Amino acid sequence: MSLGLNRLKDFGFELAGKWLLSGRDLKLQLDEAMGGKRDVLYAFVVDGTLRYIGKTAALLKARLQGYKTPPSVGDNGVSTNIKSHDHIVKALSDGSTVEIYILHGKAQQQYGEHVIRLAAGLENRLIGTFSPLWNGHALANYKAAVVKPVQSPPANVQSPRMAARGTRCNDAPGSARLYAADYPTRVVDLPDAAKTIAVQDFDNCFGQMEQALWCLSKHCRESLLSNQSSECLETLIWTIKDWWGVQGVVTESKVQIAKSIAKLEWTSSLFQPRQDIVDESFACAWVAEVLARSKELGVPRQELSLTSKVLHWLLPWHIPVYDAFVRSSLGIPSSLKPLEAYRKVSTELMHAARQIDVSKAAWLGDNDPRSPLRGLDKCLWWIGGGKDGNAKIIKNPWRVAHQLGLR
Repeated sequence: MSLGLNRLKDFGFELAGKWLLSGRDLKLQLDEAMGGKRDVLYAFVVDGTLRYIGKTAALLKARLQGYKTPPSVGDNGVSTNIKSHDHIVKALSDGSTVEIYILHGKAQQQYGEHVIRLAAGLENRLIGTFSPLWNGHALANYKAAVVKPVQSPPANVQSPRMAARGTRCNDAPGSARLYAADYPTRVVDLPDAAKTIAVQDFDNCFGQMEQALWCLSKHCRESLLSNQSSECLETLIWTIKDWWGVQGVVTESKVQIAKSIAKLEWTSSLFQPRQDIVDESFACAWVAEVLARSKELGVPRQELSLTSKVLHWLLPWHIPVYDAFVRSSLGIPSSLKPLEAYRKVSTELMHAARQIDVSKAAWLGDNDPRSPLRGLDKCLWWIGGGKDGNAKIIKNPWRVAHQLGLR
């Protein structure tokens, strides 16, 4: 599909210049400051439609010179210059405008002894997602490398986040194996372009499952405001346990955890979307209180992962998710005690959430709940293992809601 100009801007691309035609000669009009940038993703936009995406680690103005005056013959990169030159000239000759937009990588990040570059990490993924017309050869190579026939995993392979029964994420009807380029970095440092891809990939796999969980969550509110447990709350707890791979929870814990959650100090304002994200002390206090009450009611072990996930789905603007997957993705030491680790996870994610203006964060997608913490959890899935392709989806996720008579 083509990518409109507004969509391109949503990714963070900025206008840097345009191509002009003087007689038969191609001329470059380029902002001087932007032309001096390195590590750049650049795009050629014809009459508001994306036609080409490229990258350069060199100076932008030097790279674009290759399109302006390419050799008459060549191969590989030289051939690309020639073809793009011809495309630009033809578009201008037809009376179209050809603008140049760029996405400049922020300060380079170090991962071990390796330098991580935005342009190198995102070019192929954007080409594979948006199929710009002039990227024909690169697009074909990308699809040959990334879009592969689905193969069943070995019997002992299991997703770190989703061990539920169902089809693999890549087996979803109409889906292809399009996983984001490797981007080993902290979630707080991800550019919006990468977050957009992360959320799209996640929602393509698990969007219906998430909507079913959100349906259950909203129907728990009435009983919670009366400090009463409910069948709906117990179903939410056990569905999260089942779908999101929480291991070793005994069946009796479902009722005990539900009762513990119901006794919290619930108010209707807690359920409302909000821009002013509270600090981590609220999340840590509520999780700790549920764990303590659950223990008093006979839960045999500390169910921190399950408790945080259930509270997250009930209050997605207040409570971050915690499990070994999140902890390792954020680089939290495994030597810390569970509640200490959860405080560190909460501190980092709440800090990241407070930087997000939901009204401008198009990368959050369209699925409810559009909370910063929900979006960041999807990004953690993406950068920490979701792209390995081992996750599963449930064939009929709405059955859990329909069995309770919910729609």
